[in-house]
Amino acid sequence: MVAQLPALYSKLFTQRYMLKPVDPRLGLPLFSPAMTGISLKDRLGVGPTGILMTLLVWSGFYYGGRALDLPPMSVYPILRLLLLIMFLADAIYLVGGGIYALRTQGWGEKLITSGPFLFVRHPLYSALIYSATGSLALWQYSWSVLVAVIPLSFLWSWLVSFEEQKMIEKFGREYEDYCLTTGQFFPSLKHLDDKISRF
Repeated sequence: MVAQLPALYSKLFTQRYMLKPVDPRLGLPLFSPAMTGISLKDRLGVGPTGILMTLLVWSGFYYGGRALDLPPMSVYPILRLLLLIMFLADAIYLVGGGIYALRTQGWGEKLITSGPFLFVRHPLYSALIYSATGSLALWQYSWSVLVAVIPLSFLWSWLVSFEEQKMIEKFGREYEDYCLTTGQFFPSLKHLDDKISRF
């Protein structure tokens, strides 16, 4: 019975979310056959640059807060634990669901608008901006790291503008319409009811 649980879970998950299972022979998404002919720079996008810049912003705000001798974040332990769990669950959904959607629906072949992409255009970056920054702030009891969300949002918005231009060139009007109803990193509150009903 225990040996059958992974297959049963996969079947239930696939039926619930109407997703096709991932073929393990596809390998890592960045190196799958669907990505043949696409340069490594285009495969990775602005991710490596953005991650490096995010680490620098986090470090600057963390050490800046310490240099200014800001008081530590005071949060009830149970609330801190609940927030950490919420951020972790959000990151798992955004990153795991985002990669799963890309792998199963043709990474680079068509515009993906399901899974986390139903709510935000850049779920992997969104997880880094909000979930990872919130978790780090709670872990370090640092108000200054929490404030880093503001410049990180602007930084990532500027970085993804290059990716989004390529998406417009590739998918045209379809991507422009998608942008009108879907937020970059945070769900569009104007269209959230419609998105939830489609979920």
